[in-house]
Amino acid sequence: MKKKHKNRQLLTKKFQGNNNVSKLVQQKSAHENLLAEARSLHNAGNFSEAEIGYRNLLASYPENVGIMSLLGTVLAQQRHLEEALQLMEKVISIKPDAETYYNIGRALQDLKRYDEALANYDKAIAINPDHAAAYNNHGLIFYNLRQYNAALADYDKAIAINPNYTEAYNNRGLTFYNLKQYNAALADYDKAIAINPDHADAHLNKSLLKLLLGEYEEGWKLYEWRWKSSYIDKSTIRIFQKPLWLGEENLAGKTILLHAEQGFGDTILFCRYAPMVEALGAKVLLEVQKPLAGLLTSLAMTEGAVIAQGSPIPEFDFHCPLMSLPLAFKTIVNTVPADIPYLYSDPEKRKAWRERLGIRLKPRIGLAWSGNAQNTTDHNRSIALILLTPLLECDCEYHSLQKEMRAEDAELFAKSKIISHADSLKDFSDTAALISEMDIVISVDTSVAHLAGALGKNLWVMLHLIPDLRWMTAKEDKPWYPSARIFKQQLSGDWDSVIASVKTALAIFASNFEVPSERHNTSEPIQQKLVPADLLSRAIALHRAGDLNNAEHIYQTLLTFYPEHVSALSLLGTLHCQRGNLEEGIRLLDKAITSDPGYAEAYNNRGLALYHLRRYSEALEDYDKAIALNFNYAEAYKNRENVLRELQQNSDVLTNCDKDITGIKK
Repeated sequence: MKKKHKNRQLLTKKFQGNNNVSKLVQQKSAHENLLAEARSLHNAGNFSEAEIGYRNLLASYPENVGIMSLLGTVLAQQRHLEEALQLMEKVISIKPDAETYYNIGRALQDLKRYDEALANYDKAIAINPDHAAAYNNHGLIFYNLRQYNAALADYDKAIAINPNYTEAYNNRGLTFYNLKQYNAALADYDKAIAINPDHADAHLNKSLLKLLLGEYEEGWKLYEWRWKSSYIDKSTIRIFQKPLWLGEENLAGKTILLHAEQGFGDTILFCRYAPMVEALGAKVLLEVQKPLAGLLTSLAMTEGAVIAQGSPIPEFDFHCPLMSLPLAFKTIVNTVPADIPYLYSDPEKRKAWRERLGIRLKPRIGLAWSGNAQNTTDHNRSIALILLTPLLECDCEYHSLQKEMRAEDAELFAKSKIISHADSLKDFSDTAALISEMDIVISVDTSVAHLAGALGKNLWVMLHLIPDLRWMTAKEDKPWYPSARIFKQQLSGDWDSVIASVKTALAIFASNFEVPSERHNTSEPIQQKLVPADLLSRAIALHRAGDLNNAEHIYQTLLTFYPEHVSALSLLGTLHCQRGNLEEGIRLLDKAITSDPGYAEAYNNRGLALYHLRRYSEALEDYDKAIALNFNYAEAYKNRENVLRELQQNSDVLTNCDKDITGIKK
């Protein structure tokens, strides 16, 4: 009996043990299902729900590094970066691995703690030398730091590891873009698109480059990829039940909503299309940012209505974002609607400003040096106020057109002679009226520049080496605002030479400014005018010394005020040839010769450019013309000799050598 009882106890214990194992198995299975569900939510982009799932699992398995890592990743994707870092650093303390170092690097990169991020990517690569994503993000940091060659090296490594790495191709394309290696950039964008035809970022980047280069037909089509791009905040995309209009449907008798989609400057630039849409027979509803609504009522629309964002919108049949209108109208560079002005200041507000500003004793200069700090390219366009101080040395009256003042500029601004009007600039109609009372608006690429351009004012715009698409690549390319004068960097980040050029131009403008008679009753001396010959001598000295940038600035300044100045045209053309810009050099030399057909030096210099283009017969003709105008022109004889050598006309070479010697003796 005792033995049977003992056996029963053993069997019972074994049965209970089996039940416990069964429960553990069931529990493990449930957790695996929860993990699979959380990961599915994570992969689908439902980050907040995935986070809840990971947290519940981590409560059951508090030391599970896999769950910790997943939770850290989803927290980072929701921008809860500090908490994500704490979790991932705990993972590293338990079990160091390449992926966690990489994820820590990403979080630190998002926090702009670049040195720490680079160190963590380096650790990831040390553990896993084939970690292509770590190389890619390593490159992105160097890109953000504008260390473009270092970025290229990292992207090259990422692509060598993974030849189908679309993000690396796209990022390398952006880097080539910033190095002005446009063909290489296009090739990388095309490679990314070939690997993944739905890669919206590569399509958008390609569109921006095409537009910058003036290839509008393809550029505007590709620009529609912006709605799918990661660069666009998806929460800003407007969803309408009515169809999108891109130029195909007949609008006669229909109502269309045109709506702003990006910054103030973009709205000012592209609102010019609204009257064109109305001319198709449509009633136009133009919805824009509230500060612009009052100003845009000056557009030439008969039945159109301007609506401030947030106000009720009447019924409509079609809609179109403002920046899709160039596509709808099939705009190319030669058909940009540039009937300037297309916006107008309020006469009463302008009168009020005129009374407030008083008698004009000096040129009135409006200044804008910084834009919206939230703009992703603001670092390339906004400048510190201190950089403008050389301009303030010119004898002018300076007015700030800034509504907002950055903290770092406030102290210097308070001590400067720039007059503030911030309290009076309630909206853009106030700014427009103030701009209308200025003689020149000097601005970086902000909404103020667009407003001055739309009003047809004398606009001088200071641009980064690689400007926004609307300014294109060359100084002469300004189809959107033909009256604008462009001062563009020759080297990335070099604002000093840009401002030096603006100062030279402003000094000339001020010296030629017609001072009202009231000025002569004051004790102030009248400023002596700058004589062009003095400036030309200064430019030639700089040119000979090899300071081509500053020489070019002065030549350009002279040509602004004296467009037919033959010496400036010829010397600027020669300067372009020295830089290898032969076609542009020839264009300027052509203009110089047209202005003065008797200018021997221009023929000689054009001959040199043609020689380098291997257009030997044309070069020979130019040297002959130079010699005909100046028989003792030794340099022209020598250059002609070089051409004849190329043409293997040796007998003529000897003859011209004799002439050369004779010419020098005389």
